[in-house]
Amino acid sequence: MTLHRSHRTLLAVLLLLGVGTALLLWPTPSPDAPRAVDGTAPTTTATTTEMAAAPIELTAAPVFESLDTTVVFPLEVVLELKALDGADETQLRQGARSRLSGMVLDAAGEGRRAEVRFVGGLNQGRVLFCDGLGRFGANDLYPGLALVQLSGGGLPSCLREVRLRQERDALLNVSFARAAHVSGKVVGPDGAGVAEARVTLDGQQATTDAQGVFVVPQVAAGEAVLMVEKVGLAMAREVVAVPAGGAVTPDKLTIVMQRGARLTIAIDEPLNSGVEALVYLMSETSGAERRYPWHKVSPVRVWPGGQTTVEDLPAGPLSLRLYHSGARAVPARTNVSLSEGEEETVVLHLEPAPVVTGVVTLRGQPARDAVVRLETPDRVSSMLQSYGQQNWLQLETEVYSSLPSAVQELRTNHKGEFSLSAYEDLSARRFLTAVSSDGRSRAALLLQGGETRVELELKEVRAGTSAISLRLPTRWQALPVRITINGEPRDPFLLAPGKDLDVDGLPRGEWLVSATWNGEGLIERRSLVLQTEATLECPLPEGAIAGQDEDTRRRAGAR
Repeated sequence: MTLHRSHRTLLAVLLLLGVGTALLLWPTPSPDAPRAVDGTAPTTTATTTEMAAAPIELTAAPVFESLDTTVVFPLEVVLELKALDGADETQLRQGARSRLSGMVLDAAGEGRRAEVRFVGGLNQGRVLFCDGLGRFGANDLYPGLALVQLSGGGLPSCLREVRLRQERDALLNVSFARAAHVSGKVVGPDGAGVAEARVTLDGQQATTDAQGVFVVPQVAAGEAVLMVEKVGLAMAREVVAVPAGGAVTPDKLTIVMQRGARLTIAIDEPLNSGVEALVYLMSETSGAERRYPWHKVSPVRVWPGGQTTVEDLPAGPLSLRLYHSGARAVPARTNVSLSEGEEETVVLHLEPAPVVTGVVTLRGQPARDAVVRLETPDRVSSMLQSYGQQNWLQLETEVYSSLPSAVQELRTNHKGEFSLSAYEDLSARRFLTAVSSDGRSRAALLLQGGETRVELELKEVRAGTSAISLRLPTRWQALPVRITINGEPRDPFLLAPGKDLDVDGLPRGEWLVSATWNGEGLIERRSLVLQTEATLECPLPEGAIAGQDEDTRRRAGAR
């Protein structure tokens, strides 16, 4: 049959109208419908009738980019470096097995980013950093009494004393949510108030008035360290118990200062006089209360062949230990007794000792001002041996500084040269390291004993380039994650759905991996040898995938 032209036109119009109507009636995904990563709607196999009658069944789970989640408990991952790959230096810090963790909270009780710096003790110079929740920590610290200064984050300064023990956990939490008002009084030997004395309480500075009274208006609760200085009087030290949200008044806090003694230290022999000698002072009063902060004066620096005077020391028996590069003290320890208001002079002696000399180069040229360090594998044992002790609890009687017999450090001259005492009587095996003045290049050498001259060639330091990947089950929503590496917490974050957990920037070596969720152990200190990248399966309980109900989220404080 042949259609007239007008009939063909009418048929075409009807077909177009039919197609348009079908498109209008076809179900369109809503803006809230799940989308794949590329923005397209998930592929389905259901017909239009089935879609209207039943929930959509997907052939593959979609990957959501949203970080909204009903999972309130984080996946806790702990990584501990057990041994560096092919590095003799793994044996270094073998005596550093004390652990410290804690939190820093502001006046509102919120965690703050702050700096945690060791200012006294064997870990002096070590710095830890708080994460976004105010958490900090480390698991490779030397034991003994340590002074820790907390600062930053817009918070008042805070100075605390921490007792670290081998294979033990120490906790230091500092909160300004219920800070206290502290005032006290400083008096002299005659009981009269001491004016213009400088007071350091919890790291904050104050000055006494004409009656000897001082005020520090905001001190975090806990045991705060107090030190008082005044010319002519021996420095005083106390630990003050600060109540939460309370106050300390002068009738409860009175510091009595005694007249100071003077000590002149002379070194007769001008051995290696281009470098200062170090003299460590220590009270010999057994069992006495620690009223004087000896770490504030030790070590005293004296030029060989010269002398220096130390003012305002406390009265009583005192021991002196002298250390100097390329020499040793004869005798190793010298004792002296000081009296209030009196002056004593002690003459120390040096004799030549075995040394390790060498040169540090960078790209074939002498490396000037490079930092060279010679250290025994076990600093704690070397320290105790130098003090004639065997029990490491001795390190809890004072805030000790590291002795040069355990670790010594200096900078190279303009020729890149250095000279250090050998101290092979403490340990034949020692580690010699050098770091360029800009910190970008490094060299290391294991000494076995008998070496007298060595060469160190600095090479550029490369950051860790290895990674650990934890393979996680399929998830439809974000997962809170907290990672701790060698005791140091990293900022918490939300891991996007469908993603595995990758931790990169790690040095090669043997790692111990642990993972928990809401107290449930998922991986228990699993040993993992890391070269470039290692993968480990990490199961997740249902709650880490499906999330928690509204009541649980509310009780957990989820927002």
